[in-house]
Amino acid sequence: MLVSSRSVKNAAVEELVTMVAPPPKRPLYYAQHELELLPRWTRDAIRYLGDYVDVVCKHLLYELSKARGRGNTPLGVTISTLEARKVLPDNVLTRLRTYNEFLYRPGKHDFHLPAGRKMHRFTSQEVVLTAFVTLRLVEILKQYSKCAPDMNCHFDNLI
Repeated sequence: MLVSSRSVKNAAVEELVTMVAPPPKRPLYYAQHELELLPRWTRDAIRYLGDYVDVVCKHLLYELSKARGRGNTPLGVTISTLEARKVLPDNVLTRLRTYNEFLYRPGKHDFHLPAGRKMHRFTSQEVVLTAFVTLRLVEILKQYSKCAPDMNCHFDNLI
């Protein structure tokens, strides 16, 4: 739909932006903006969706173990700390590690184009899939939180 006529593209983008609606705060606001610009700036959209997972993981780390990670701690380190403190099940930690390895880290740090691509690191389809995966992963993470569903108890201190 993103490569169809202008009206179909606009409808698809509007639906995707509505699906990725905040709360919480900044990561999703930034992701929404990048989604409005699809099919361009795909790497930034993936990066901001990953920032959302990163912030939710830091929130859970603090909530479940009272360990306050620094705001600039990489997601991989946060996942390792969650694993060491045994606050999440292994299957959730595996999903987080996979998300970090295949989506978030390349979205932040990999500026090389895959073979056969001329313009963008990620395709629009990969961004849309990442949006669905991100929202589902965050819903899974929220099941382990005792905070309000929008996780606003001490969320702002982590960004």
